Amino acid sequence: MAPPLEEVRLILSCQDQITVLPPGAVVLGGSAFSPHAFIQVGANVLGMQPHPEFPKSFAEALLEQRRERVGEARYAEARASFALEPSAKEVAAWIRNFLATGPS
Repeated sequence: MAPPLEEVRLILSCQDQITVLPPGAVVLGGSAFSPHAFIQVGANVLGMQPHPEFPKSFAEALLEQRRERVGEARYAEARASFALEPSAKEVAAWIRNFLATGPS
């Protein structure tokens, strides 16, 4: 994971999540909301629950559409999180690095 980060901030908008790891999976990172946010299975599979491809504007529109469904507390928490800059560029570099290694 180069460049290394102390903390990863990405847009996460999941209606389903990994709850049981596949055989051989290793958790690379997560949060209280998504404990299996980043996983690796062997040398060839990288799994990611967050969305580094989502721009803030799309995520904000999606949140507005889901406001009633997620409830006011989660809505307020999500709105506040948009003040932080996502680590999308760094995570894109991680994905490129992972893909560049090729199949094992």
